[in-house]
Order: sequence, then C-alpha cells, then structure tokens
Amino acid sequence: MLKFQEALPLALKALDIYEERLGSDSMKVIQVRRLLRVVYTVLGENKEALKENEMARSVLEDLHLKEELFYVEIKKANMQISLGRLENANFTLKGVIAQVEKEYEIWEMVFVSMAKALFNQDKFGDTKRCLEISCGILDNKKFASPEKVVEAYVETSLLYEAMNDFEIAMSLMKQTLAIIEKLPQQLHLVGSISTRLRVVASLDEESL
Repeated sequence: MLKFQEALPLALKALDIYEERLGSDSMKVIQVRRLLRVVYTVLGENKEALKENEMARSVLEDLHLKEELFYVEIKKANMQISLGRLENANFTLKGVIAQVEKEYEIWEMVFVSMAKALFNQDKFGDTKRCLEISCGILDNKKFASPEKVVEAYVETSLLYEAMNDFEIAMSLMKQTLAIIEKLPQQLHLVGSISTRLRVVASLDEESL
C-alpha cells in the first residue's frame, strides 16, 4: 500500500524477532534488512538505508552467496549516488565489474547505476550510452529474471524522463507494465507506473 512510515516500525519489530529466534546470519534477517533498505530509501533516510545494506552485505559475504552479494553492492552504489558520494559509488561499481563475468545478467544493473552516477555529473551523453547498453542487455534477457528486469526498466525509464526523453521513457514504462502483468507478486507496481506513464505523456504533449 506504499505506507512506508507505517511499515518502518513493523519491519524493525520483525527484525528483532528473527534475530532473536534465528540469529543475525539467517536469510530471513537479510530479507527484512532489504525491506528496511527500501523503506529508509523511500523515506529519504539514505544513511540508514546504507547501514542496512552494509549489514546485509556482511552476512552474504560470510555465507559466500556471491551473486546476491553483487546485487547488494549495486544497491550500495545507488545509495552512495543518492548521498552525493559519486567517487565512492564508482569505486563500488568497479569492484563489481572486476568480479562479474560478462555473461552475467547483473551487467544491466551495473550500467544503470553507472548512468545514475553520470547523470548526477551532468554527463548526459555518457548517461545515454550506458542506458542504451543496459537496454540492449535487457532486451536479450527479458524473461530470464523478470523481477530484476522490472526494476531495471523502472530505473532506466526514470532517467530518460529526467533527461526529457519522454518517448523512450514511455516505451520502457509500457514494456514494464507488459512484464508485470505476468508477475502476480509485482502487480502492486501497476498503479504507480501507470500514474507515472500518464504524467510523462502529458509532459510529452506539452513539449510538442
């Protein structure tokens, strides 16, 4: 229901319960920390979100869950970008690139994060090149990991919208909605994406 302020104390209580019953290194605890990362990010508490991400990363390292760790590192880079720590974000992303094989689908998320960092430096040409590469990867892997594809499409469409490339942004939003229709667990996103699509369509009409 997107009531993040109400979700926060419930998530914190769940974290306490899971840590007490299962220990701090359980996957249930990691799942709650991921939820807290999202909640804190939406509430604008990026330092708290980064803290939760770091704690989840530490556990994943101990459990040797390499692929999950890569995604956590990308989230870390995104939060560093939100905090204006662009050099730190670039360092984090380079660390992921150095370890990830090129056929890994995680590359699309790396390029989206790179695009975010470049956008925040007003390097719009480089931003678009990163997004084009990411979209190319997404098109080839559209049905491999649909949940992650949805996230990547949403992030990419928002960046195109921010650069006033409304037609591309709308196209990506429509593709996202088409994927979500086949993912019952993601249907809660339909309302927000549809609303965003209408807003972008109106902006596109105004720019003509």
